[in-house]
Amino acid sequence: MFLHDAILESVRCGDTQITAANLRMVIRKYSKTDPQTGQTTFQSQFDVSTCVGVVLESLVLELVGALGE
Repeated sequence: MFLHDAILESVRCGDTQITAANLRMVIRKYSKTDPQTGQTTFQSQFDVSTCVGVVLESLVLELVGALGE
């Protein structure tokens, strides 16, 4: 199951690595609230990844099922 989750995350999110040198800058940037939405970048990215993840996971499961038949 871990391998499935790792592959799905890679497909869904791409390269999400943040270097230690950039961590503080990224946290500061993502913690700012967007005046139009009232959400931080952390919140909006979580919402997007959750929505995309559900759709992609169902497509992957369909494909795996079709290949197994």
